[in-house]
Amino acid sequence: MKKTIIRVLQKRKNEIVGIWYSECTHLPKNFSRDMLISMHTSIIDMICDSFMEQIDDDLKNSARKMGVIYADKHVCVSDVFMNFKIFRRVLWSKLKECVEIPRRNEVNDRYDYGIHINQVLDDLYYWLTVYYDKRLKEKLRDSQDRIQSLQQDQRIKELKLKQMHEQKLEVIGQLAAGMAHELRNPLTSIKGFLQLIHKEHPHPERVKSYFDIISKEFDRLHLLLNHFLTLARRNHSSEHIKEVVSLNKVLQKMIEFIQFEVIYRSINFQTDIDPDLQPVTANEAELEQVFLNLLKNAFEAVQDHKEKYVRIQAVNEDSGFVRISIFNTGDTIPPELMVKIFEPFFSLKSTGTGLGLAICKQIIDSHQGEIHIHSGEEEGTTITIRLPAHSAS
Repeated sequence: MKKTIIRVLQKRKNEIVGIWYSECTHLPKNFSRDMLISMHTSIIDMICDSFMEQIDDDLKNSARKMGVIYADKHVCVSDVFMNFKIFRRVLWSKLKECVEIPRRNEVNDRYDYGIHINQVLDDLYYWLTVYYDKRLKEKLRDSQDRIQSLQQDQRIKELKLKQMHEQKLEVIGQLAAGMAHELRNPLTSIKGFLQLIHKEHPHPERVKSYFDIISKEFDRLHLLLNHFLTLARRNHSSEHIKEVVSLNKVLQKMIEFIQFEVIYRSINFQTDIDPDLQPVTANEAELEQVFLNLLKNAFEAVQDHKEKYVRIQAVNEDSGFVRISIFNTGDTIPPELMVKIFEPFFSLKSTGTGLGLAICKQIIDSHQGEIHIHSGEEEGTTITIRLPAHSAS
C-alpha cells in the first residue's frame, strides 16, 4: 500500500499542485508562480519520503524556509492556513480517485495511511507557523532597532543644533556686554547735547524735522541696545528668579495691554484660553516679554492683509505641559527660511533687528519648554509654545 500511495502521489503531483494553484484565491500577490509550485511540489515529495524514513529534520527545515518566505513577503497567516486547507483537499481528492486507503478499524488492524499523511501535513503547518512567528518577531526587533537608531541620530542632531544655537548666543552675549558699555554712555551724552542745541537754536522750528529724524534714530539705537543687554543678561547672569506663575494671569495681562493696538490696527483678534490653565514655574516678566513680542509680531504680520486675523489659544495637555498657540493670517514663511527663524540677526522684517525671536527661544529654553513655528500656504502661520506645568511635589 505504501508503494501504491507513493506511486500515485509522484505520478499526479504536478496535476495536484496545478489544480491547487488554479483553485486557490489566497495566493500571495508578490510570489512568483514557479516559487509556489515548487514549494507545494516539495510537500508531496516529503509525504512520499515519510513512508520510507524519518523526516523530522527535513520537515522542520522545509517548514522554516517556507515560514521565512511567507513572513518576508508579508503574507497574512490566515491566508497561509487557507492555502494549506485547499492544498490538503485537492491532494486527498486526487489520491482517492486512484487508491482506496484502508482504515485502522478494518480487518487485522491495518496501518492508517490517511492519519499518517494528515500528520505530516499538520506537523509541516505547525512548524511553518512557529518559524513564521519567529521570523516576524525578528523583523519587528530589527525595525525597532532601526527606529531607535534613527531616533538616537535625531536626538544627536537636535543636541548639536541646540549647542550651536547656545554658542551663538554666548558670543552675542559677550559682544552685547562690551558694546552696551561702550555705546550707551556716549549716545546718552550726544542725545542730551542735541536736545540742548535744538532748545537754544535761534530758529528751532526750521530744524525740527531734522531733530525729529535724529531723535527717531536715537530711539532705534536705544531699542537695539536694550535687545543686546537682554541677551547679555541672559548669558551672563545667574539670577533667573522663578516662581509659581499663573499663565491665565500673564496672558490676560498681555491681552489687556495690547487691546489699544488691536483697535488701532483694526485686527480681528480672538482668544480661546482655558480658564483653568495649570501654573508653571517661571520668571513672570520673561514670559510677559515672550508673549508680548509674539503678539506684536502677529499683528505686524497681518497689517497689510485684507483679512487681519490673529488668534491665541491656550490649553492643558495630558502630557503635563501647557500649550499656547498664536495664529495669524499674514504672509507664510518659506521652508528654506524656517530653519533660520530663531537665529540671531535673522529677520523677515526690513526694519527688524533679528533678535526678538532669538530672545524668545532662549527664554523658553531656559524654562525647559519648546517653541515651534508652522507656516503653510493656506493655513497661515502658527507659533506654538509648550511649557511644563508646575509639579506640586
